[in-house]
Parts: sequence; C-alpha cells; structure tokens
Amino acid sequence: MNREQVEQAIELMQAWLDGKVIQWHCDEDEDDEWYDCSHFSAEFLFEDLDYRIKPEPLEFWVDVDDSGHPECVMTKRPIVIRAGLRRIKVREVL
Repeated sequence: MNREQVEQAIELMQAWLDGKVIQWHCDEDEDDEWYDCSHFSAEFLFEDLDYRIKPEPLEFWVDVDDSGHPECVMTKRPIVIRAGLRRIKVREVL
C-alpha cells in the first residue's frame, strides 16, 4: 500500500466505526454504480476496487404556488410560509 491508500483506509475504517455505509465500485464495470459493502473487512482490494463513504442525500424545502411553480428554495425549514403557497420537502435519491 502506498501512503494515499493508507490514508483512504484509515478514513474508511473511521467512517465505518462512526456508523457510515462504505461503498465499492469496480473500474472495469461499464456501469457507474456503487454498491454498499455488505460487511466490513480490513482487506480492502485497493488495486481492484474503488471505495467511498456513501454520500448523504441532499434535502431541501420548496414553497410552490397552486400551479406547482417554485417560489422559494430553502436548505433549512423555516417556520413561516406565505399565504397561497404550500411547502414540499425534496430529498435526493442516490
């Protein structure tokens, strides 16, 4: 292992200890899919696979009018909503 791989392994192991999901990807696969590791192993195959900490999905709120047109986009949910609008929560699908 080189220094970069050791640093990546430490980051992945710490993330796993923190309850994060680790994913793997094979460079040779034609698709760009990442797969959740079903179990933890200290024997990462850094030469054959890429690893990452599963990204957290983005969440935000949008106030829309009756026709569905957005009026305001917020990253934190505010308490006040203008009359005539409704608020929807949007969550990214990974």
